Amino acid sequence: MKSSKRRSHAVRIALGLLGIGFLALFLTQRTIRGNSRRTSRSDSTLAGRKPIVLATGLLDGDYIRLGHAIAHIAADWGINIQVCHSQGSKQNLEYLKREDSGITFALVQSDALHDEVFHPAEEAAETKPISLVTYLYNEKVHLVLKPHFYLSSLGDLRRMEDKVWLGPEGSGTRATTERVLEAAGLTEMEISRLGERKEKSWANAKNDLLKGNLQAFFRTRSTPRKEMASSPAEVPKDIPSCDHLDVAIRHVEKKGERDRGKETDPIEALLSKDARLVGLPSEIIDRMTEDGLYERSAIPLATYPNLKRGVPTISLSTALVTSEGRKDPAAAALISDLLDIMQENQSTIERELGGIPLELLNRPLNKEAAEKWKDYVQLGARDHLLPANSWQMAEIEGCALAGALLLLFSRARRLLRKAIAKSMYPFLLLTILLTLWFVFSWGMVAAEGQFNPDFQTVFIAMRKMLAYVSGWSGGRETITPQGRTVLYLAVFAVPLVFGWLTSDVIHRGVEKAASWLSGALFHTAGQISPSNASGSSEKRKRPGFRRWARRVIGKSRRADPHPNLPAPNPDSAD
Repeated sequence: MKSSKRRSHAVRIALGLLGIGFLALFLTQRTIRGNSRRTSRSDSTLAGRKPIVLATGLLDGDYIRLGHAIAHIAADWGINIQVCHSQGSKQNLEYLKREDSGITFALVQSDALHDEVFHPAEEAAETKPISLVTYLYNEKVHLVLKPHFYLSSLGDLRRMEDKVWLGPEGSGTRATTERVLEAAGLTEMEISRLGERKEKSWANAKNDLLKGNLQAFFRTRSTPRKEMASSPAEVPKDIPSCDHLDVAIRHVEKKGERDRGKETDPIEALLSKDARLVGLPSEIIDRMTEDGLYERSAIPLATYPNLKRGVPTISLSTALVTSEGRKDPAAAALISDLLDIMQENQSTIERELGGIPLELLNRPLNKEAAEKWKDYVQLGARDHLLPANSWQMAEIEGCALAGALLLLFSRARRLLRKAIAKSMYPFLLLTILLTLWFVFSWGMVAAEGQFNPDFQTVFIAMRKMLAYVSGWSGGRETITPQGRTVLYLAVFAVPLVFGWLTSDVIHRGVEKAASWLSGALFHTAGQISPSNASGSSEKRKRPGFRRWARRVIGKSRRADPHPNLPAPNPDSAD
């Protein structure tokens, strides 16, 4: 018996040591791979490269700030990126396709990139192919109206020729806006008439809106999270145009920490002067998100201090793309280094952007997107967007190793097993109620979280749901039909389930389920269960027959070694 226990203990120790060794080997391999990639920054093939020219957007737009932040960080690591301004995504893609443009990198919207890659217009044979490097962050469609102006539907815009700005010509904003208007039922001619309005910059559009010369404009931009909001870094005013490449090549970004600006967010500046930010109708959002090119989203209540309520809208992604050779090893090494630098300095870039999170920078493509884009990803970005061995696999292996290491602690496992068994019934009862509570609260966050401050987080939603269900509502009315449905369902279902669980019939059923679960977890239903919480089974209470007989005989002998036998009866001798 002792030898078998000793053998089992030795097996547990061997498995634990094997697991620790495997984990150390795995982490060492990951570290070696990372260091080998990092040493390529000093490769001599990159030292003699001419500066990279990065096409961005308008001088007062978001892309120019993002491009400048990337160039600023890359300059500190010896990669020279020259930023130039343009009209936006559509024009940037045209620059990349032209052999004589000299521009090899650009920031574009994901919908414009999708159209260019999968639905290109017929072009000349010398057009350069465009490759994906990485996605950076999400952008959301903003529809801004002048103060005290109201729309019953987007169809009302067709009567406002020369009073609506769809965004800069050649920008991704304009292309997205035209699709929104198509989904709203406007004809191509009506959209073309609305597109005749010209504005030089976002600042001019803001001034015209406040003066009443403009009634509405569309803008697709990123939004900072409330907890990350900060003053953005100041962008130089002398950044040249992409049309003047000779000037762009001479423009060099400076190293070091940049000064922080004190400018107000342009949308917040408009909201503070009674301009209105309105959402897209739900039917338009449904149409725009059917094919997966856009995502259902919202501008949360906390995004802008003067926003009165959350705004439903659609979102898309910002992508960094290149026209460098898709399988060029020198370009691949440069792009790999650039991605490493951006990931290491992500927080610095976010601060320079004023708190806009680069939530997509470290995220590989999902399975469906990876299958679709695998032939259009630059070689240097394949490990970033299409990782063969992602950290998800490492997490699974880590969990398996943790389970194997638990084999070393048999005593702790037995104590934990008994403690769980003793509290199995109340634990199961509480788990059912908490699960129900959490599911309804999560449903309210999904339906109302972007619009209603009573349901912005799961914790707040759980507190508010308790108030609603118990009758102490004290909160705002629901904003969305989905939220109203979830709330009514919770008010009906929670008391009903609570009554069921406290009834005698359900009580016995739950106790049986707890006993069964205890038996399933610990292999022997009678050994440890809510009804037998001590952990002793019938088998343990009844010793073997031989041991019992030996114990009884031993006790009787110790009690009276010479028992008094009855005297023989002479009458019964015969």
